[in-house]
Amino acid sequence: MFTCDRLLVPIDFSGASDAALRRALDLARRTGAEVHLLHVVPGFAALGPEEDFDALPEAEQAFFRHVWGQAQAQLDARLALARPEGLALRKVLSYGLPSAVALEYAEENDVDLIVMGTHGRRGVRRLVLGSVAEEVMRRADVPVMVVPEGSGAGPFLYALAPTDFSRASRLVLPVAAAVADLYGARISLLHAVEPIPLLAAVAGFGTVADLLPDLLPRAEDELERVAADPALARADAHVLDGRAAEAITGFAEDHGVDLIVMAKHGLHGVDRLLLGSVTERVARTAPCTVLALPVDEATDGA
Repeated sequence: MFTCDRLLVPIDFSGASDAALRRALDLARRTGAEVHLLHVVPGFAALGPEEDFDALPEAEQAFFRHVWGQAQAQLDARLALARPEGLALRKVLSYGLPSAVALEYAEENDVDLIVMGTHGRRGVRRLVLGSVAEEVMRRADVPVMVVPEGSGAGPFLYALAPTDFSRASRLVLPVAAAVADLYGARISLLHAVEPIPLLAAVAGFGTVADLLPDLLPRAEDELERVAADPALARADAHVLDGRAAEAITGFAEDHGVDLIVMAKHGLHGVDRLLLGSVTERVARTAPCTVLALPVDEATDGA
């Protein structure tokens, strides 16, 4: 069963963050979770403790109070729309670096899931997830749900759980199944057999399947063994030949998937600034919501 007690929605009053709020409210209806709406007042990222605010020129203090009041009103308007449903809601206003504030708040308040919006993009701009969402996704120690702008708040109907057969990705599969069960959604497992461009080119083959003809059948057998887990009883399985991120997003587009659930390996130090993972690339380009679940690297391996 998929459960969570506290959902955090960093909100900047854009259409993207409103989409994330709709998704979080829908999750709260299904799980009974408390929803925390966090807005970081823009333009004051370098502002320090309260005594620093008192040291600001009077005109700057007045401007800050004006922006703060406007943010307060916008948060109140969103809360007013949701409160008649009887959901547990909390409003939080802060200032500072948005990603840092969100991450610190999540840690200090035992948040179980961060739900964030991303702006719909096309072409090269799709390669940029968004600085705040990308930073939070890289550094968060809790699951992060990335919701594309324009998505609705209706139930998830089709969930996709990619796996590379690592222990980390296997640990995520029961969670993916539990989320699908929460919505009564269809669920598919997907494994992509990655190409080996240099080897294939030297050998004169176009694909890995041409080079190693038994590789796809072996992957299909392994995926069927994974799908035999009772928690995945409703899941069907698919093996594709191609780069993982492109195979996942392509499958999602072609089959109307509205939720992708993936592992995000736990990283520390400078590694967290250089994630560049399949999960991150999928979050940047997917046509649907992506749920990234952190799995510490210590759990991975043979």
